[in-house]
Amino acid sequence: MTRESSLAIREVTDSHGRKSRINLFCVEREPTLWNLRSFLERVVLDNCIEYFAVEERVKQGEARPEQFRFFFNAVSSLEAALAYAPRAEQFSEGRERFLELLARAEPSLHMVHLVGIALTSSGFGSEDSGLRGPSRGFERELMASTSVSLRAAFEFWLDYKHSLDEELGESRG
Repeated sequence: MTRESSLAIREVTDSHGRKSRINLFCVEREPTLWNLRSFLERVVLDNCIEYFAVEERVKQGEARPEQFRFFFNAVSSLEAALAYAPRAEQFSEGRERFLELLARAEPSLHMVHLVGIALTSSGFGSEDSGLRGPSRGFERELMASTSVSLRAAFEFWLDYKHSLDEELGESRG
């Protein structure tokens, strides 16, 4: 079943201080949006929540050696949402234009996208690279410098999921 739709993403302020809403006009297929909604709910948002819980325990003084693994999972999930959303939305102007609109709506998405690319292309942990992984200092610095962007990207996708809930007739839960 297909139907025409417009999904408002966010209000954006440009460099001249003008506010506008970004609307992505698309033909949506409900099963595909259900899949995106499920992916956000069961993978992306859950991975972020798990990381935030570990991050909070670390702030309270509890040593968590697996913190970087949770960070990596959260960033990778957010990156995957950026790859999946344009297909799910059937956005006709192409993936790059979709990512440009999202980055304008929420600049943290671009930051997390870059961190995701760096993490997945660095060769950390691959046997071919000869690297055992990033140093603990690098891990802490990367997590600290990405924390605000990661939370903002999480909030964006949470809002996006809620808009899908409303569009698809689901209650927020």
